[in-house]
Amino acid sequence: MKFSGRYCVYCNVNETDGNIDVRLSLIIRYREMVSRTVRAIVSNPQDVEDVVQDTFVKALSALTSYNADKASFATWLSRIAYRTALNHRRDYKHHARVDDIDVADSDGGRTADAEALIRAIDMLPAEDRAMLNMYYYQDMRLSDISYITGCNVRTVATRLFRIRKRLAMIIKTLEKE
Repeated sequence: MKFSGRYCVYCNVNETDGNIDVRLSLIIRYREMVSRTVRAIVSNPQDVEDVVQDTFVKALSALTSYNADKASFATWLSRIAYRTALNHRRDYKHHARVDDIDVADSDGGRTADAEALIRAIDMLPAEDRAMLNMYYYQDMRLSDISYITGCNVRTVATRLFRIRKRLAMIIKTLEKE
């Protein structure tokens, strides 16, 4: 099966029944995206792997409920990953960290500003870190983030604005220390 376009998974949903190759192709194609979404919320690497696996188990068992008219497959899968990670975090009370942000200077090292940004992001609640991750790191549209989080598009835009303001305040506080 070749994956191309928004409707490929939707059109071939019935072909996945018992077809391990198709399911494996979905996992291979979307594993990194799901891992990034989960890592924004869950910090422990073993827990990340568990949540990623749980995400794919849930998604593959609910594949017939996917509706391409509502969202792309990647957005639908990201929503499952986001919800699964939040549930895991709530159930296990882990403190999530953002360690994989790509903020290197021209020499490949991190600048003091980049370190301050990472520390500030670490201080945000998990939901805010996840939203920043989706918008800036995964380059998702506001409408996709809206679908994943269950918030209105305007609410997502407002939350991102407030998160940026909060980050600026945290960074100023860190600079004073």
